Amino acid sequence: MTRSLGGSGFGVLSILLLSAGCGTGVDYTTECHVPQVECGGACVDLQTDRAHCGACDEACETGEVCVDGACATSCPAGQDVCDDRCVELQTDRAHCGACDEACETGEVCVDGACATSCPGAQIECGGSCIDPDTDRAYCGASGDCTGTEAGAACADGEVCVDGACATSC
Repeated sequence: MTRSLGGSGFGVLSILLLSAGCGTGVDYTTECHVPQVECGGACVDLQTDRAHCGACDEACETGEVCVDGACATSCPAGQDVCDDRCVELQTDRAHCGACDEACETGEVCVDGACATSCPGAQIECGGSCIDPDTDRAYCGASGDCTGTEAGAACADGEVCVDGACATSC
């Protein structure tokens, strides 16, 4: 169906979306930034959110954390549980050096201490200093790590080599 409802401002695109099933009881007003998705009107990260682990409304059991979209009993090496999620105390701005020790606005967490800039060739992405040549979440990132400067998130089994995702070093 591609007809327009004359003069109502309800155009062809809206008709196409409605006929495709879009807009039927779903709130599309929430705009989430990658890697977050909309679940029940809130932006969540399906890789780390205990209430939405791997999919919306898939909650982990008491005592479990969400690691890479799956419920687990412990965090990966180098991470600790803070606020029911795994964090890297060496780089997490909200938990810098210890749980609930947040850096001030404009600061980043470097080696477990708040600092005003990233060392060497590292850049700030999502409040953490990363090496865009080796970081799997922001592989090849630049600038402020958003939009076209976000780089790529390497897939499972891939590594980031010289700013590009690859299956081996």
